[in-house]
Amino acid sequence: MPAYSFLGAPAVRGLGNAGGFKVMVEATGDVNYDSLQAQADNLALKANKQPGLVGVFNGFRSRTPQLYADIDRIKVRSMGIALTDVFDALNGYLGSYYVNDFNRFGRTWQVNVQADQRFRTDAEAVKQLKVRNADGDMAPLGGVIDIRESAGPVTITRYNMFPAAAITGASLPGVSTGDVKQAMESLANRDLPRNMTYEWTELSLLQKQASDVNQFRDLQNNPFSAFILGAVLVFFVLAGLYESWSLPMAVILVVPMCLLSAIMGVAARGMDINIFTQIGFVVLIGLACKNAILIVEFARERQLAGQSIFAAAVEAATTPPASNRHDDRLLSSHAAAVSRHRRRRRDAALARHRNALGCLWRYCIRDLPNAGFLLRHPKVCPRPNARQRDG
Repeated sequence: MPAYSFLGAPAVRGLGNAGGFKVMVEATGDVNYDSLQAQADNLALKANKQPGLVGVFNGFRSRTPQLYADIDRIKVRSMGIALTDVFDALNGYLGSYYVNDFNRFGRTWQVNVQADQRFRTDAEAVKQLKVRNADGDMAPLGGVIDIRESAGPVTITRYNMFPAAAITGASLPGVSTGDVKQAMESLANRDLPRNMTYEWTELSLLQKQASDVNQFRDLQNNPFSAFILGAVLVFFVLAGLYESWSLPMAVILVVPMCLLSAIMGVAARGMDINIFTQIGFVVLIGLACKNAILIVEFARERQLAGQSIFAAAVEAATTPPASNRHDDRLLSSHAAAVSRHRRRRRDAALARHRNALGCLWRYCIRDLPNAGFLLRHPKVCPRPNARQRDG
């Protein structure tokens, strides 16, 4: 295990202390702290050997060197010293004690008292500290306390009421959080004993809850359900507009082509699908459907004018670009691509979301009209049957 591990800032400010993932190893049975640390260290050691995981470490230590002050309560009472005065003296001398505040130089200053450094360097110096008894005399603390070396955990974290050890780590670039969770869960299910379990926490827990779909309410929190419900809504709106169940399919089927062109562009540039890319998907789907609606509406008008289905589709796809319909479609598409070309090339602040949106618009708007023309070209369209040819 490396001696030092460096993690970046958390992805969401205020949610966790560092980036990466965090899982809690809980002692649900009769387990001492030494066993908890051993199992957590073993899990972190094996996680570092997994491909894609890096910097996995266990922050829990059960044998941290300490000094234990054993107070003889019988001697405290016999010497006429209040037990609370002994605790207050240790707190004030070794830690600090708040006194009051005062205003000076236009600021508020806080007063805290504490013993000087040379009076709290070792156990013998602490024994020389004094506390006042009931008679007003000063008695040394060494007469009522016994200080000895000890070992134990500095802090005991309880997660869901169980003693727990926090394992933190990160992933290499190109490794998704789903792969990280799957690797850690497989290791924990295989290596942890029955009297221990694990649970995700902080941002990792929220990501897991967002991806789990156990009931219908979970679909409302799933971002992919918005795409599906949006496509269904558009289908029903177009079905009511055209009074047909088949014409809306010509518009909806452009959505997979739009997403395919955008994903191919993102993969070609080696970028990831982040929240900005997903927002770009929604905008691109709307623009692609708008172009498809124009073509379908033009073909429908020609069919209602007396042409056959095949002839109307061919005319809608092969009308010269001088027509106003193609001018509007290509002008809006290429104008959007050109306006975002500068965003794609930016390297200043906020360049991440500009590069993501610019890459989507460039590749999708460049390839989608060409693919649409190709699929609607008369050489690619299937030959009509006798009923379609005769109208």
